[in-house]
Amino acid sequence: MTTHTAGVAPPDARRLAPGHRLRAVLTAPWLLRTASLAAFLVAWQLIGKSHPLAISYPTAIVEAARESFGPEILPAFGETLKGLAVGFGLSIVLGIPIGLLMGRSRIVELALSPYVNALYATPRLALVPLLVLWLGISFEMRVGIVFISAALPIIVNTYLGTKEVNPDLVDTGKAFVASELQIYRGVVLRGSLPFVFAGLRIGLGKGMIGTVIAEIMTSAGGVGNLIVDYARYFRIADMFVVIVLLGLLALAISWVMRAVELSLTEPWNRRPWKVNPLRRTKAARS
Repeated sequence: MTTHTAGVAPPDARRLAPGHRLRAVLTAPWLLRTASLAAFLVAWQLIGKSHPLAISYPTAIVEAARESFGPEILPAFGETLKGLAVGFGLSIVLGIPIGLLMGRSRIVELALSPYVNALYATPRLALVPLLVLWLGISFEMRVGIVFISAALPIIVNTYLGTKEVNPDLVDTGKAFVASELQIYRGVVLRGSLPFVFAGLRIGLGKGMIGTVIAEIMTSAGGVGNLIVDYARYFRIADMFVVIVLLGLLALAISWVMRAVELSLTEPWNRRPWKVNPLRRTKAARS
């Protein structure tokens, strides 16, 4: 039988009180995000109608998307995303192993760290003319700028994550006569996964920025060149369609990467204090 101190409502009663329920609904993340988005769109609509040649407005952008999405925008996105996918894939294939080797091997770290740090600090825009000379204004140039932009954050974050792995776990693996490959795969890589995914998200963002800016600078087609063409002919609504789609694409990719990260790291990140204490109390009473 459960007893409560006189004058103090049980936790269930406090949690289910109307005031608490209303406060929980009003502070729900989805409601706050929806309200802020609605307020932003209304303000944009009102301000944009008075300055249509400067910032356009949401209804005009929706109408422009209906007219130009298929014949103009979709092919440009396909051209840009093709180079982004290949360049980002190469940066993953090469960046993660290099970062792991730098974190585990003192020789590799000393040999590569000066070049990695120098390239990481170098503005990517300074490399675009060089890539144009080497690769031309083509698909290969997009792949090159994406690779350089994305690989370095992946290498650096993977390297830092490897350094943060608990050395006791590595020693335990060696005590059980695990091979170096098994230690890399079972201890080092798993322990550095949060850092690796942080590098992937940063690298993807820098890769998208790099390829769009390179297309703007070189008129190499794709999304960047389309933005320049729309701006040249004052098609502001069409330009905003491309910009909004780029943001939505980046957001969707980030959500997918976050879901993959949680699916891979959640089994090792569970903690007993994450259990709801109310459920734990109910279980103890039963």
